[in-house]
Amino acid sequence: MFSTDSNTYNNAATNKSEKAVFLDIVNYINTPKQWSIFNDCQNGAAAALPTDSHDTRREPFKPGVTRWNSYHNCFKRGVELKYAINSYASFHIQETEHAAEIAAANNNKPPTVPSWMLSVLEPLKSATDRLQSRSKAGTHGALYEVIPVFKSIIAKLNTRILLFSVVDYEPSEAPEDHIAINVRAARKKAAIYINKLLKVPVYYAATALHPQYKHYFKQFWVDKPALLHNTHLGFEHLWSTYKLADAAATTTLGSSSGRATSSFDDAINSVLDQDTGVAENKYSSWLAEPVWTADQYKFRCTAIEY
Repeated sequence: MFSTDSNTYNNAATNKSEKAVFLDIVNYINTPKQWSIFNDCQNGAAAALPTDSHDTRREPFKPGVTRWNSYHNCFKRGVELKYAINSYASFHIQETEHAAEIAAANNNKPPTVPSWMLSVLEPLKSATDRLQSRSKAGTHGALYEVIPVFKSIIAKLNTRILLFSVVDYEPSEAPEDHIAINVRAARKKAAIYINKLLKVPVYYAATALHPQYKHYFKQFWVDKPALLHNTHLGFEHLWSTYKLADAAATTTLGSSSGRATSSFDDAINSVLDQDTGVAENKYSSWLAEPVWTADQYKFRCTAIEY
């Protein structure tokens, strides 16, 4: 430990020494399921002791990287728990050997990914694919899909939470119970993020003005009329600012048609009646137009020319 050859010490401490193996075992006990297995090993070790022996069941002491005394306490506690730690290590060795036997029987093919894992990760991958490539017109990714995609993620996470609530975590092939905790945390974070998105009217407007999603919010929030009303007020305020800005530009430029407009300006102008002062009437008539079909959306029809 006190030699001048730091590489030799680091290699021994991280890869080859018994101390490194012991520290790996202690640090691996970090989930409710692993604590349960270790407690079972402690119970077995205590039952094997003579009846006049005192109870040695303790929690392993985990060291802090910057606290040398914590390593001393960790090794001292390890000596007290040596029978339980040996039992815990033997359990994982048997599990690893069993997994190796299964792999050899399958010609060492990669293990099949558990279905529960795919069901958790697939919606997140699909959402990422759909909201990327914003620069490629007509492909995945658009402002009007941000809220629907996040809503779908929340719905799928709610489904997974219900399924995890009835999982039996005792079998060794069961998912780690911290997965359910993380799924609930992900659902909470997604809900916080969607609330932030709804406070920005442009996301609501982009969805409400798209030919395929024009009735999305009325259908999705059919049981939340107050939320729909308040969010739509933000959309109307945003719409009024564009109307005022367009009116000011028209007054300045006269009849000139050379004013540069963005795609969002064009989308709004396509549903606004510039000759009347009542925008909501034009918006209502636009709502009565047929909604885009899935085929129209799939074959990349231009929303602005709708």
